[in-house]
Amino acid sequence: MTGTSIADPLAQSYITVVHRLLDELTANIEKTARIAELEAELARRDAHTVNVAEVMAAARITDEDLEAEALAFDLPAFPAPFPNRFPIWDKWSDVPDGVVYESATGAATSCWRNRDGRRRLYFPADDREWASCNDEEQMAAIAPFVEVK
Repeated sequence: MTGTSIADPLAQSYITVVHRLLDELTANIEKTARIAELEAELARRDAHTVNVAEVMAAARITDEDLEAEALAFDLPAFPAPFPNRFPIWDKWSDVPDGVVYESATGAATSCWRNRDGRRRLYFPADDREWASCNDEEQMAAIAPFVEVK
């Protein structure tokens, strides 16, 4: 009897499926290894992250000590009005669109929100915003900026 067996195409199909499954399994193993590397990197970074409040507590420095020191030298107290508020942006244009931000120094009482790379004055009480009339020099004078939480 000559001819091909019906089992040959079926075997070929099974082999193709097995190869696809092996490829997916290999890809998942590689992704799992990459995730483990990233988690290890984050753990290393977290181990070296210093919290201002922890440093102050370890050094037994109180807010009153800082205020007295700042007053003696006519300087603003550290940490500035927003301790442990990160990230801090040096320029308004560095703040991502949609983030409500304000001056970290307290030099201005306004809030802003960027839309499509344009600065907008933001009023959180009634969720309104208007085009900002501050120029680049004014914004540079009140920099850096922090997110309003």
